Amino acid sequence: MRPTPWSAPCCSAGVTLLVTLGALAVCEPRRDPRGELLYAMPVPPVVVWLARLTFVVGIDLLVAMTASLLASTVLAAPVGPLEMIGSWLGAALLGAALAVFGSVWRSPMVGAGFGLSAWAVGVLGLGVVPLPISADASAAVVTVWSTNPATLGAAAALLTASTWLVTRPDRTLPED
Repeated sequence: MRPTPWSAPCCSAGVTLLVTLGALAVCEPRRDPRGELLYAMPVPPVVVWLARLTFVVGIDLLVAMTASLLASTVLAAPVGPLEMIGSWLGAALLGAALAVFGSVWRSPMVGAGFGLSAWAVGVLGLGVVPLPISADASAAVVTVWSTNPATLGAAAALLTASTWLVTRPDRTLPED
């Protein structure tokens, strides 16, 4: 679904940034006051990590869906609620998945770089700022950052890889 001029700058960029920052907050192990508790529980740490990630990203998506529904019905947006949600869902999930993968793979700073780079490419792909790139490159950016099976599959694959990395003890970030 191609975002409309009204919904794209407001919803797509804002929601993608919100979900990406929420995912990054969950993946910062040094700031977690319950870090020791993860290893003292009878539940594997990866399950606790997944539950926290699902909770935070789920709340972010719920808030964004509620705002989209309100904008499309109460404010009489020129698009329906499903089109509005479709304008940001793929980009938000892919941005969050890139941020989580970078955080788990290397460091929270790499994750922030991945997530914010994904957000910036998505914003540039909206066409708000004219870019000196070809129409084919612009169409590719719009396709990748829209809600489609390939984008959702890529987000799922990145989250699966992140989960696998969390289960590996040699990938645990050192406590400075």
